[in-house]
Amino acid sequence: MNASAPRDKWRHEEIWLLLPWYVNGTLDAMEAARVRHHLRGCPSCRDELAAQRRVHLQVHSAAPVALDVDSALARLKARIGDEPLTRPRTIEAPDCGGILARLQRWLNPHGPHPLAWAAAAGLLAAAVLPQFLELGPAIRPNVFHTSANPGSL
Repeated sequence: MNASAPRDKWRHEEIWLLLPWYVNGTLDAMEAARVRHHLRGCPSCRDELAAQRRVHLQVHSAAPVALDVDSALARLKARIGDEPLTRPRTIEAPDCGGILARLQRWLNPHGPHPLAWAAAAGLLAAAVLPQFLELGPAIRPNVFHTSANPGSL
């Protein structure tokens, strides 16, 4: 295999990318000389150079587009002024029950999931049940002594 083949391909691609600037005449003298040297031995780059020159010629020979901004603005203003003014439509919302029903639909429009109800019940039980059970260090009921029986202490 030829060791210079990848390097030559890289140089070919580099020159290929420089062709538009070569046609425009914006390359410096050294780059332009490299392009000319490559063009002597590369028919595909010469074909691309010819195509680039045709495009360059068509772009620069086309007549400039005349823009009449003032008349375009006047036409636009006339069109805007001709459109009738319309009021936005208002749509009455149907009565869909009380506030609880509306809140429930807002929170879950597709209906509650059964597992959600089970999880809510479990959390409620975990929060409320300890309040009703007597948990703590007291095992026997509180005994109150009055000062009338000091010897019973």
